[in-house]
Amino acid sequence: MMVLAAIIVGWSCAALVAVVSGNPLPIPRRTTERRSYSAGCDAWLQQAGARATVAQFAAASLATTMVAYGCLSTIAGPIVAVVPAAAIGALPYFFYARRRIARLTAAQRAWPDALRDVLTSIASGQSLHQAMVALPNGKHGELSTAFDRYRSLSRSLGTVAALEVVRAELADPVSDRVIEVFILAAERGGSVVRTILEDLAGSIGADISVLNEIDTAVLESRINARAVVALPWVALIMLNQGGGPFHEFYRTSAGFVVVALGAAMTVLGWTMVSKLSRMPEEQRVFLPGGPR
Repeated sequence: MMVLAAIIVGWSCAALVAVVSGNPLPIPRRTTERRSYSAGCDAWLQQAGARATVAQFAAASLATTMVAYGCLSTIAGPIVAVVPAAAIGALPYFFYARRRIARLTAAQRAWPDALRDVLTSIASGQSLHQAMVALPNGKHGELSTAFDRYRSLSRSLGTVAALEVVRAELADPVSDRVIEVFILAAERGGSVVRTILEDLAGSIGADISVLNEIDTAVLESRINARAVVALPWVALIMLNQGGGPFHEFYRTSAGFVVVALGAAMTVLGWTMVSKLSRMPEEQRVFLPGGPR
């Protein structure tokens, strides 16, 4: 029964993670599908700033789940502990998911000011390369760090190759668009580059304003949804501490059925909340090696 409970809850948590991340469940049938899924996971970890492979990340999550289950099962019983342990095991994913969103948002919000600095440098008579070398001034967060790398790499690799490295490190669609313009300007030049950068700065700024308004509007709903999901399981663990009728009930088959139904309802509710509150996310189009 314990094995069945672990399988059911594990599969439910995998489905929850797949829904929240927008990726299919990892059941690839062909080599190309496996490679595509692995590449998507690698890109996700890179965007989140996690210095780990997919296998290392999965192993760390599994180890966290097992440790949490061992601790909680001694407090609340082996059946009740399954769902909270699985939730604790998913914390690394949710931590890096939040960090990924924060990093992407920070990079996107920094681009309008960074583009204005580039335009100011160009207007003062500097080349595009000189303007990009001047970007790591500490005012642009993630962009300053990335373009500090550009400053050193451009000497050995050249402008275009260094920009490709910066684009791979930032790994977000807005940076892809801007750096694609930088690459085209470096390769072909042209008098319209300044006009394109001005339009790009304006459009990115307008997009950020809209996203900020949406994020503010749904913040309270997200907090309430997370509290509604977590509090029943916290209460259940507290009720099962020590002995008593609750502790005995949740060691029986009927208790297992209640926990399984509760887990299914939790996954269903979280899935609905995640779908309804998910922010629109721009897809990456200008990937390294793609057509230009």
